[in-house]
Amino acid sequence: MIFRLSLKLAQKFKVKTLATVPLAENPFADWTANLFEMSRREHIIVANTRTFYCVVLPGDEASDLSEFLNQALRSLCASLGDDGLGFLQPHLKVPALADVQFAKAADRRVTGSMVELVKIAKSSPEQPSYMLPQLGHGLNGIIMSSLDFRGDGSWGTPLQAFKELANAAR
Repeated sequence: MIFRLSLKLAQKFKVKTLATVPLAENPFADWTANLFEMSRREHIIVANTRTFYCVVLPGDEASDLSEFLNQALRSLCASLGDDGLGFLQPHLKVPALADVQFAKAADRRVTGSMVELVKIAKSSPEQPSYMLPQLGHGLNGIIMSSLDFRGDGSWGTPLQAFKELANAAR
């Protein structure tokens, strides 16, 4: 499993070096995470690197990489269940920390899309931590230009893209 950390998030968890690695063959094993501040509190957005299907987590509850992984994967499993994608939950079992590769962002498209998601999250009304799942669901419903997943010039939402990926994997 690959987690691509932003520089801020790598610094928070004291990860000194991040490798440059290609996308994982398994699209459900490649995630990108970014740390941002909203309402004077740290938050972490975790998104699938290919589809930007995401969840938002309270950043102050993750003090180390192990807690971050547990929190991220629990939140992703809950979100998948809410979106009718519970059959993918076995792909997101919490791996041993040694089995996770921490890497740099995949490319500028990913970095730009993550920045876009953070801006939209910050522009939403103040979100107490118990409302973060709803914020993630809202982000998964926005239309993104980087999600021309059919290759025909039509844009899509992270949820649509993730569902197409999931259906292709069945």
